[in-house]
Amino acid sequence: MNRETYNGELTLSRFPLDRFLTVDSLGSASANFRLEGRYFSWPQAKTSVNAGIRQLFYKEHEYKDITLQATLDKTHLRGTMVSKDPDAPLDLVFRGDSLQQQYQVGLGGYIGKVDLQALHLMQEPLTMGAESRFARFYRGTFRLCFKKPASIA
Repeated sequence: MNRETYNGELTLSRFPLDRFLTVDSLGSASANFRLEGRYFSWPQAKTSVNAGIRQLFYKEHEYKDITLQATLDKTHLRGTMVSKDPDAPLDLVFRGDSLQQQYQVGLGGYIGKVDLQALHLMQEPLTMGAESRFARFYRGTFRLCFKKPASIA
């Protein structure tokens, strides 16, 4: 029997995120999350995640109907994210691969007309989007470097 397996579900119904993350502009959330897989170490992990966000308040905007599906098969990540929110429509496909310290990242899909003022991200009217399909894939070695800000030292 393989002990390195996991299977879980989480359902939120008007969950008050702002009570836990008071620094941010989050409000309540209603969503379903499902996670299942085998193995915990990076090179062997096989995992799938499905998330359905029915409602999420951020900066006083109500985001609706967002789905995320992703799978990790050893070092190969694949997924989709779809938003049917009228102020932030998108349909994206992403992928990531890792092999011997080399990483490949890909993003493709559609971003509709995003109204940044309606999302309370801008005070002035500003909309943006990519009305055509796009795809970008990158290869190389990526390094993340985190430095402690001088104010914390």
